[in-house]
Amino acid sequence: MFQRLSVIFVFSMASACSEAPEDGGSAGEGSGDGGDKVTCSTAFDCAAGEICGMEGLCAQASVCASDEECGSGAFCNPEGACTINSVGSTCSSDAECGNQSCLFGFCGCEGTEVAAEAVPPNVVVLMDRSGSMTWAVSNTDPAIRWNVASQSLSSVVNSFDSSARLGYAAYPQGNINGNCTVSAAADVAPTVGAASAIESQMSQHPAAAGNGTPTLQILTQAAAGTMFTPDLDRENYLLLVTDGEPSCHPAGWTDEDLKSGIEAEVAKLANGSIPVKTYAIGFGEGVGHDFLQRVAIAGQTNQAFSTKDSTSLTAALDEVMGKSVSCTFSLPDEWDPAQVVVNLDGNPVDADAENGYSIEGELLKVHGASCDILRSSPDKKLNILTGCTVTID
Repeated sequence: MFQRLSVIFVFSMASACSEAPEDGGSAGEGSGDGGDKVTCSTAFDCAAGEICGMEGLCAQASVCASDEECGSGAFCNPEGACTINSVGSTCSSDAECGNQSCLFGFCGCEGTEVAAEAVPPNVVVLMDRSGSMTWAVSNTDPAIRWNVASQSLSSVVNSFDSSARLGYAAYPQGNINGNCTVSAAADVAPTVGAASAIESQMSQHPAAAGNGTPTLQILTQAAAGTMFTPDLDRENYLLLVTDGEPSCHPAGWTDEDLKSGIEAEVAKLANGSIPVKTYAIGFGEGVGHDFLQRVAIAGQTNQAFSTKDSTSLTAALDEVMGKSVSCTFSLPDEWDPAQVVVNLDGNPVDADAENGYSIEGELLKVHGASCDILRSSPDKKLNILTGCTVTID
């Protein structure tokens, strides 16, 4: 199961703190052209363009294969050249950072570690309680589909109870033969700590024989904004769990009209002013993967899940919830974006709204491929530093 990500923030405590001079030297006079070599303990003792060599003498920066070859206060950059450390560079001691400090393995201004707070996403589960959910899972598995699905969902929502704002809406409402009625509001509004309320709803209102499958109708309510209110400051998702194709047709609609209508509602949600993306999970043998895939593509999650038993259903639910782990973080204050450096597992992350990060007020958002890396493992670490204010003499 995925857990909350580890995130470290480092922030400036003193605006008078200064970075190393741009020419790279200060404490030492450098070796000069033809002069005696200057002794050093770090590159910041040397002149511009020099590093502190293995012998403890300033020398011209050279090509390298590892950080060790560049001496204290410098590192081997991706192009294979020794480079003087700057804000966000890796380090093992303060001496390697000049007038900055080595904070949690990265150069930055004097600071402290503060608790990182991920902004929990809204995730509303749309649970099919149609008549076919009272059937056996398959010809070889006599377990009742509803029982298996509710047990799997219970396990997963408990795992993510503190890291997501979970909500729940079963469809249809009521127990009338051919029933296609849906509720305008969610049975459980999305909130942190909602697992017990969701379990209670599943226990009190199981699937009922004769119920239809009003997938279009429940998604129409979601798109109308009556089911829950999406939040601009967090990510928003619907999680559709169904064992069958939609069966509640508006007058005159064909099966294809019905599926196209569902795609349109899901696309409306995904492209709204506050986007709500939709995951699609099928359970059992009564729902075609092609239909689920159409829903996933329209909902901008792109990959549907078809499951046949308890194990595969739980795995799919767990994977989807892992994908919804937040990539939005609260900053302690409104930081100057020009002073911020972000590292993901020690690798720099660019200020890029597609695959890097962006800062919006007191929120830092990680996007695209960088967000995918964060979500791929609970061991991933995000380091966010703000550099010292430069003092010009």
